[in-house]
Amino acid sequence: MDEGLVEVIVSPKAVSSLTQTLVTSILVAGQGVTNTYSIAIKETSAASPDPAAENIIVYQRSLAQYSNDVLSLGLTLGADNTIWFKQDSGTLSYTIMGIEIT
Repeated sequence: MDEGLVEVIVSPKAVSSLTQTLVTSILVAGQGVTNTYSIAIKETSAASPDPAAENIIVYQRSLAQYSNDVLSLGLTLGADNTIWFKQDSGTLSYTIMGIEIT
């Protein structure tokens, strides 16, 4: 795994493939230094370690030190989707909020 790459699985944990996850928001918190980050949706079964270009939500966004970004999304994910994070430097914290729909 690339340094700075964090992949978080947020796919539904229910048995049914009809269950979806609704991501309502993502909070990104910077710590200490200016950071650049990217967020995308990736299929878990995809062969490539990087998501497809059409699935990018945020691309190389700069976040000043000790700043926060709040992304209000309303994003529906299927059972084979993950949220993919990549940061270029520093330390970032990510909080994902949402609900599971059955």
